[in-house]
Amino acid sequence: MNILRTIGRYAADILRWPGLMIASLLVFCQFFVLNTTIVRGLEHLPTRRGVLYLSRHVSFPDSYLLGFIIAVRWRMVFRPWLFPWHTAARENFFHTRWLRMVAWFLKIASVTDGRKDQSLLLKLPKLVKAGSVLTFPLGGLERSGRELKPVPGIGRTIYHSKVVIPIWISDGMRDVYPPRVRNIVWRVPRGKTIEVIIGPPVELADLQTLPECRDTWVQLADRTFRAMYELGGITLPDTDAQSVAR
Repeated sequence: MNILRTIGRYAADILRWPGLMIASLLVFCQFFVLNTTIVRGLEHLPTRRGVLYLSRHVSFPDSYLLGFIIAVRWRMVFRPWLFPWHTAARENFFHTRWLRMVAWFLKIASVTDGRKDQSLLLKLPKLVKAGSVLTFPLGGLERSGRELKPVPGIGRTIYHSKVVIPIWISDGMRDVYPPRVRNIVWRVPRGKTIEVIIGPPVELADLQTLPECRDTWVQLADRTFRAMYELGGITLPDTDAQSVAR
């Protein structure tokens, strides 16, 4: 049964390959031709299974840009299973059969509520084990006044991940696609600059050897969350939740 499941997974990834290539071409034109995207830390991208990418979330199409950057290396192009799964709101990609098909090709996992979708939190470790996952620990867009606190349960996914990579995406993404803009198809901004910083793997070995429980999850989520914001030069105070001061 495990062999059949593995074969089915490989076959699905191969079928997704054309759709992922088309999406990558569109992303390249939008963010690297019409606009300028500066990427730092590409050497930190692994080419193995079991990788969890955790990123800051400032605008609607963040995952498209980051997914392309993660998969941009040629050795990944020929290993389609290394294209990361990423999360998106159910109301945006799953309300019609056509959009559900597009979501399948683009490896999108649906989220009903970014901070309360327990079924997704149970599913994410399995997706990480099968390949890699890109998600946002805040559970939604970072907005002024919103508490800076990782989504409950993300620590469980971190616990079961072999490698955890923090990613920082600059506020320049808001200039390209403001948070309130949903129709990204017909919006073609030009001349903007975005910076993406990919950090080294977060050192979590000491915590991942602890018994799996809520306290361990909280410590894992807190350490990874801080590492992500430190990439952008922000040190979070030692409190449970902080507001975004912008």
